Amino acid sequence: MEREWDSVGNVERVEGECVEWVARRVDEEGGAERSGEGARFLIRALGERFARGSGEGSEFETKGAAFVRRLEEFLEGAVRVRVGSGVESRERGDEDDDERVDAIVGMMRVLKRMGRWGIYAKLAREVVEGWVGRGMWVEAGLAVRMAGEGNGREREGDEEAWMWKETWVEKCVDMFDRGGAWERAVEMCAVLKEGYMRRGEVGELARVLRREAEMWEKVGGVERYPVAYYRVGFLG
Repeated sequence: MEREWDSVGNVERVEGECVEWVARRVDEEGGAERSGEGARFLIRALGERFARGSGEGSEFETKGAAFVRRLEEFLEGAVRVRVGSGVESRERGDEDDDERVDAIVGMMRVLKRMGRWGIYAKLAREVVEGWVGRGMWVEAGLAVRMAGEGNGREREGDEEAWMWKETWVEKCVDMFDRGGAWERAVEMCAVLKEGYMRRGEVGELARVLRREAEMWEKVGGVERYPVAYYRVGFLG
């Protein structure tokens, strides 16, 4: 670690390897009572090594301690997910499903701060698939939005980045529409409209405007529930 720090001024490569190792280790360990044991040993060793840095209060020691805290937070989320995937938890049903998704979202936030987009995307897919499997389209749409806005891929003028954004925003619109959260769907339509106007894609702009009008008609045609009606507090 010291050599990498002296060479590039950070330990990002080591951090990424540690996150991937922790995720694999937790998956491999069987049983709730053992889950995370090996990873905790590694994290303790890392903490002790950073504490023996180049001097009290050194940048190496300070940033190392922050890295260890992020790794601990990721590990605890991974353990919660692992335990929540067991037979006993599956028998308990929706309550544990919600706790498991909450743990995954917490892990995603840690990964976002680390810039570890590969694992982030994998967890995002797991969250979305879980909500879709339960027919909870609003929550699934919010998860897609969280993943899309946090993937670090968007760059101004980048064609590939726009195609990626267009794809996940369209998914959000579809899921919110299907779940009856039409106001949220209209918000996502605004993202598409801005992009199509900037790019001069008049046909696509017209298509989105027509769909937006259809959703406003739905809003006016049914009784609306307060936002708290949806179980989306951890994502919204």
